Amino acid sequence: MTLDWIGTWWAVVYVLAAARVTILITRDSLPPMARMRDYVSSRWGRSDWSELIVCPWCMGFWVSVGAFLVASTPADTVGRWVAVPFAMSTVVGLLASRE
Repeated sequence: MTLDWIGTWWAVVYVLAAARVTILITRDSLPPMARMRDYVSSRWGRSDWSELIVCPWCMGFWVSVGAFLVASTPADTVGRWVAVPFAMSTVVGLLASRE
C-alpha cells in the first residue's frame, strides 16, 4: 500500500472546507445566514427541517456529501478554488479564537 500525499492533502482541505461551510450555515453570525436560519425557524417552527439548519451533525453530513461529490469529479479544479479559502478560514478562525 502506498500513501498518496497529494490525495491526503486534498482530503484534509475538503474536510476543513466542509467544517467551515457547516459552521457558516448552522451558527455563523453573518447576517444573510442568520436571516436564513430565522426564516426557516419562522416558516417551519420546531420541525425536522428547522433542526437540520442548526444541527452541525445533521448539516455537516449533507455538506460533507456535497464536498465529497465535488472532490470526486475528474476535473475538480473549481472545487479546489472554492475549498481552499474555506479550509484556510477554518484554520485561521480556530487559531485566531485561541489567541
